Amino acid sequence: MPEEDPTIPMPAAPASNRALFQTLAERVGLLVPGASLSHQQIAFAEGVVELVKNGRLNENEK
Repeated sequence: MPEEDPTIPMPAAPASNRALFQTLAERVGLLVPGASLSHQQIAFAEGVVELVKNGRLNENEK
């Protein structure tokens, strides 16, 4: 797995969740800067958010 690229700045106040997901995907190497997230990738990210909100993820696991 590629290392996170901290030189890609996270938006302080993103206009949308999609913008935040896009930036995170670029930082972790899922997308090259400028490429767009697919609808499936957005759905996956939203699903992860729901898992976190519901306390369903193991925080000790990486």
